Amino acid sequence: MVRKTFVDDMTNTPAAYGDLPESFRCRANVQLVQKNGTPGIELHGIAEDSAAGYQLFFDTGESYWDTRNTTPPSGSLKAHVFCTPEDQLNELAEQFAGQPLRSAGIFDLPANRKKRLQDEGEKELRFQLEVYNRVGQFSSVPVEVQCTAMILDGALGAYAFTKDQKPMALYSALWRIGMSITVQAQMGMFGMPQTPAGTTTSWTVPIVVNMVAEGNPKQETLNMFNAFVDSFETSDQLNAYQEQVARKVAQDGINQAAMSAQQNQSMLNILMQQQNAAWDRVQAQGKQLSQDLDAFRAGQAANAASMDAFHQQMHSMNSTPSSMSGFGTSDGMETLDDRVQRLRHESMMGVNTYEREDGTTYEYSTQADRVFENNIDQNVHLGTQNYFDDVVPDMWTELNRKK
Repeated sequence: MVRKTFVDDMTNTPAAYGDLPESFRCRANVQLVQKNGTPGIELHGIAEDSAAGYQLFFDTGESYWDTRNTTPPSGSLKAHVFCTPEDQLNELAEQFAGQPLRSAGIFDLPANRKKRLQDEGEKELRFQLEVYNRVGQFSSVPVEVQCTAMILDGALGAYAFTKDQKPMALYSALWRIGMSITVQAQMGMFGMPQTPAGTTTSWTVPIVVNMVAEGNPKQETLNMFNAFVDSFETSDQLNAYQEQVARKVAQDGINQAAMSAQQNQSMLNILMQQQNAAWDRVQAQGKQLSQDLDAFRAGQAANAASMDAFHQQMHSMNSTPSSMSGFGTSDGMETLDDRVQRLRHESMMGVNTYEREDGTTYEYSTQADRVFENNIDQNVHLGTQNYFDDVVPDMWTELNRKK
């Protein structure tokens, strides 16, 4: 096995490299193509050993978006149901052969190919985030872009089929780089993050490799194919060319964003209007709830006052003359019936009863844990356990809660 160079037919510059037997003759073709108005690079390569009956091909793969997305991304990406690399390999291999195939085994990618795939994925991620963030600079609200998931996988397989009534073997391989990109805009009354278009999950198949050989699948041929996949890499010249085209695509998108920044905000504006409308509904519901609670509390107060008046009337009818002027016994003590009625009243109104030194009482909400009276103006003031830092100043008197 030797390192073979795939030279572009038109420019006579190296396009890719890979390990193959010395007998293989190799060439390549690099094209700048337009797909739905978007420029891109297509790489095609072929290596042949006519005497041994080998033909090896590699081609740039396609980019897809996951059809599970609720909102498809902009651009010209093809729709595709997300599947395993093995399923996609079987699908593309049958498309290449033009007929159903008999699988002789599906295998994982070799070690060096995985390492290069990791490097390619990180490079692609940096580029994607840069593009999103630069376009996001034209947003009227803060935008955060992040990658929530990355796909780095692939598969290698061997197949058997028949051509012109002769047994043939097909060896295929592909690797994939995928990303889930989420764009969030800080918007709304409280600056809560919103995701206008959801998460866009897309992936690219950088290269698909196919090799046809005469006869049935063989281990030694599979080993040769595996060595090529393990060592395959694009040249520095092709990488620079791809970088140049990618930058142009990104700049075109940025220019378009700058020219139509107002239109790009239309979806965010709609979301803000929807959020404001929802907030108005919440306020209206809160106002209605407050009115309902006020009516309920008024009903409680009327019911409590009615029960208090009834209790006082019944108590007066059964008391001695000395106690006709109020609750309690003739000596002013609270009876058991009085206490039951007071506790019922406190429960309904949400208050506690406090006693002053002169024997009069005062009601205050149960939300207070301590109640103080200012002896200067005779006003009752609310206090908490740490209201006076545990030291009550002069001229303040704490009221005792009636048990």
